[in-house]
Amino acid sequence: FLSRLLPYFMVLAVLAGAMGLGAEITAGEKERSTIATLLVSHLSRTEIVLGKFLTVLTVSLASCLLSAVGLLIGVRAFGGGLTPSSLPTSAVFRIDAAAFGWMLVVLVPLAVILAALVVIVGTYARSQKEASTYLLPIYMVIVLVGMVSMTGTATFRGAQFLIPIANALYVLQSIIVGDVVFQDILLTLGANVVCGAILIFLAIQLFKREAVLFRS
Repeated sequence: FLSRLLPYFMVLAVLAGAMGLGAEITAGEKERSTIATLLVSHLSRTEIVLGKFLTVLTVSLASCLLSAVGLLIGVRAFGGGLTPSSLPTSAVFRIDAAAFGWMLVVLVPLAVILAALVVIVGTYARSQKEASTYLLPIYMVIVLVGMVSMTGTATFRGAQFLIPIANALYVLQSIIVGDVVFQDILLTLGANVVCGAILIFLAIQLFKREAVLFRS
């Protein structure tokens, strides 16, 4: 149960952290009319976008890690009833250092995708409210994908691990239960790194368009 619940909460925490700040430092600047001041600085458009992206990425990863730690502490403190009494003490849910390291490796490209996506939407939107409207369907799709992964009704095999975001959920589950297939991790990382790079490129190109930045 926890192997399915924890990845779901971590992905939602990444997205929630990115959405809150991403809309503020992109569409929020348009709304406050401070974006023109930023554009006349000595920084290039690419540097501005990368700065915003890295800020969103850092906050989203911090949000994810804090949520995961909070959930694990809660399970340790109050989740004794989740483990049947018939099981030995060794069966209690735990994550070792190696598993935690692999989880970080999978989470970073996923956070890159979501952070870049939020920056793109925020750059296109004219206000924070409009950005939130555009981001809501994205949030709902990820929630639905996460719910499907939690139910265990769908399984990923082979080329299915090339599907961004969903692949990370299933790989995280396999890492937690100790059933890792190295090929699946490679496919997931390859797909998510490529997808993240494309989204960062699109965010930079979008930020270079005056018609987008100053549209009314």
